[in-house]
Amino acid sequence: MLPLIIVSEDRRAVDVYLTDYRRRQRVNPYYWYEVVPEKKEITIDQIRAMVKTLVVFCSQRRHFVLFDFDHATIEAQSALLKPLEESNEQNQFILVAANGHRIITTIQSRCQIVKLDQGGQISDQTGSLFDRLVKEDKWEFLADPQIQGISREAAVDLCRQAVDYFRGKILDDPVRAPTVLRRVITSKKLIEQNNLNPQLSVDDLLIFIRKTYTM
Repeated sequence: MLPLIIVSEDRRAVDVYLTDYRRRQRVNPYYWYEVVPEKKEITIDQIRAMVKTLVVFCSQRRHFVLFDFDHATIEAQSALLKPLEESNEQNQFILVAANGHRIITTIQSRCQIVKLDQGGQISDQTGSLFDRLVKEDKWEFLADPQIQGISREAAVDLCRQAVDYFRGKILDDPVRAPTVLRRVITSKKLIEQNNLNPQLSVDDLLIFIRKTYTM
């Protein structure tokens, strides 16, 4: 499951959504953690303290809810990148923000963005780059800022995200998802072990994914 960014200026709407989310996901209250800003912002020390709990094994899924994350410092947001990348079935992150544009793009690209109306219902929902690839009949993803001028390290990271995404789709899509997953793993190894142009490699991979889901 992708990390969530919940965007709403109405805290009551957020509370309604989270209450319903906890019910639907059958969340154990003991494993529901909330982080609120110290004074006016979430600090890097708060993120570091939260990250320390991640190394402790837990048999149940833990949920970490960070309120007013659009008021987190840039250092704090950057410190959350690695935990988001390593997010798995045991740890789910939910970032709450009144202004989603104040969250750095590298975090936005790793999350599913949920915009709420005043009643706490979803008014708009934007998935990751991979959501757009498999759902939208468009090619604008090739101009996505996330992949423009991409470095080798970022290309490998994008492949890791793709592995997590398509591995999670295997049960629902047992034909196309494994096909894409094999291609992603191959591309990741080639980028890591060979002197390939990361931009061309990523473009080629994304085009392959798009064609797999449209042809």
